[in-house]
Amino acid sequence: MVFAVQRQLEAPQGVLDPFKPYPNFAAKLYSSRLSEELEVVHVDWVLCHFAHWQISSEHVVVLSLS
Repeated sequence: MVFAVQRQLEAPQGVLDPFKPYPNFAAKLYSSRLSEELEVVHVDWVLCHFAHWQISSEHVVVLSLS
């Protein structure tokens, strides 16, 4: 079994990630856009679940739930 996924794109250059100063809080700022390419991910490659919160039309916060 495999998943076909679209990767979340990195936040644009120059955008400050407000979560970066907190290394023990696994949140990161990303672009709200997704890659146009589908990637194949095997089930045994999956390490954790995540939460996704759209904070603006241009940015989302992704939080690892592991």
